[in-house]
Amino acid sequence: MDIPLSQRLDALGTPLAMGKMTIPNRLAVQPMEGCDGTPDGRPGELTLRRYERYRGEQPI
Repeated sequence: MDIPLSQRLDALGTPLAMGKMTIPNRLAVQPMEGCDGTPDGRPGELTLRRYERYRGEQPI
């Protein structure tokens, strides 16, 4: 399968309108990609701290 790729990444930094919201860029974080949730699948302390860091906030 031939999937064309671009060397230009500037589009990833542009805002995206979704309904009444505007997302500041095109980058996303998968909910469980950090493997730091609780054994029953809920977000743990490390998960919450990671998301605060992605938002640019200081950890609690």
